[in-house]
Amino acid sequence: MSSDIEDQSIHSDDSIADSEKLEEMMWEGINDPMQAEIDVEIEAELEAQLVAQQQGGTSRRGGYNRRYIRRDHEGDHQRLFDKYFSDNPLYTDNQFRRRFRMRRHLFLRIVEALGNWSPYFRLRRDAFGKVGLSPLQKCTAAIRMLAYGTPADLMDETFGVAESTAMESMINFVQGVRYIFGQQYLRRPNE
Repeated sequence: MSSDIEDQSIHSDDSIADSEKLEEMMWEGINDPMQAEIDVEIEAELEAQLVAQQQGGTSRRGGYNRRYIRRDHEGDHQRLFDKYFSDNPLYTDNQFRRRFRMRRHLFLRIVEALGNWSPYFRLRRDAFGKVGLSPLQKCTAAIRMLAYGTPADLMDETFGVAESTAMESMINFVQGVRYIFGQQYLRRPNE
């Protein structure tokens, strides 16, 4: 009887080993082509990144190529300020009203209210200490896009605001105006 149990135990161990070996061979057969495909894709991606970096300083981020553009945020802010908001601006009050569809004091009130409402509309520095976009630049880009239907990529040429930032500014601007002024001004007229 003990020899029968030993035979069954050995036979059982052999069948488990055979089963494991069969499973391992099966997974190798399935994974080998997939692994080879993955290795080829990774190699091609690394090669593409290397070529892109050699050609123009682009880098792979988030599934798309992004090229860093050095923008002079401080200089762009100063030019905007000199044109519209200084003590002796380049453009008159009438030109401001025509271009922004509101008076200067109202625009500045909105910028101040948004700055108090959200840190997005405050002047900040990045991790390298570089000054970001001013609240005036962000609000100006948003107002121009809303007032004229100007495309976001045009804000880069005019105010130094990148396309993605212009879109983000417009979204935050609309949300802020609705939140801050919605109860008072964005309601049905009363009698």
